[in-house]
Amino acid sequence: MLSDDVMVIPRVDVPAIYEIEEGGKKHVLGEHRDFSRHPVLKGAIPDNARLGISWATLAPSQVLEPHLHPILSMIIVCRGNGALLGDKTGPLSEGDVVVVPAGRLHGFVGGDPEGLTVLSVQFEMRGLYEDTNNALVNFAAED
Repeated sequence: MLSDDVMVIPRVDVPAIYEIEEGGKKHVLGEHRDFSRHPVLKGAIPDNARLGISWATLAPSQVLEPHLHPILSMIIVCRGNGALLGDKTGPLSEGDVVVVPAGRLHGFVGGDPEGLTVLSVQFEMRGLYEDTNNALVNFAAED
């Protein structure tokens, strides 16, 4: 619930998930903290905003497998470095912004020495993992 006071919500107070099951297989997410999973942050995002926001962190060499989802996403690199995987590949550095159209294959790997921390924003629906039993994600089929 929102208060009339300025509030600081520590990152650790936003509940984390570390993996998701899709198609009967578990997929590693790194550390994923969807703002909608915290009552104050959820209350700060109006229902009619159609907006999902979450922190995601990958340790060095940790991989979030290429996947796709049915909505536009913007991934903002806040700390560290890594690489983009999927339909487009390449290095990522602090301050880079990755725009991922709906249905495009993308994934990430954390770089050395501190991994990759991003802010993931979805504009059209809800957070990708807001409902972990009905995540808005499809992982790429393995070869």
